[in-house]
Amino acid sequence: MTLNTMKQDTGISRVAVLGLGTMGHGIAQTFALAGYEVACFDESASTRGSLTERVSANLAAFVAAGLVAPQQIEPTLARVHLADTEAEAVAGVQFVTEAVPEDLEVKRTLFSRLEQITSAETILASNSSSFPISQSGSLLQHPERALVTHWFNPPHLTPVVEVVPSPRTNERVVATTLRLLQDIGKLPIHLRR
Repeated sequence: MTLNTMKQDTGISRVAVLGLGTMGHGIAQTFALAGYEVACFDESASTRGSLTERVSANLAAFVAAGLVAPQQIEPTLARVHLADTEAEAVAGVQFVTEAVPEDLEVKRTLFSRLEQITSAETILASNSSSFPISQSGSLLQHPERALVTHWFNPPHLTPVVEVVPSPRTNERVVATTLRLLQDIGKLPIHLRR
């Protein structure tokens, strides 16, 4: 696991992760370990409540494997912020990743809500392995700011993240997302279809 020592200027310092189950907690951990403030939300109170414990266990395994120093655990956990609502989680962030269940209608309505409660400049990313952003973001008024960033399980260990825009995704959004993923130590692969 290697992080860039020179961060590229993406204009992103705060991100949100929505859905903290199998994938979401590892995605949040990855951003936090790389120095980003991460706001987190899940509909399930028990899933929210276990987030710190699950991230702590992952970080302890990283320390045991010599991947991170013990003194990195506390600052990393301090950058992971649990939100009580979806709106609270996305307030003031520049990048949102959803890792909610693979249900097309759930994703469509989520993206529709996100468009109403985020800045027009906020990039909206879906971790879907099943649905292209043209489907999950079909209700968006501004689809140019949305794309798929498909992480592989476990996301805090697997280096590859597929970046899949729609034909309507703005190239600046794609470029910024690729740089952001590089900055957190991932190997983003830009897929054009």
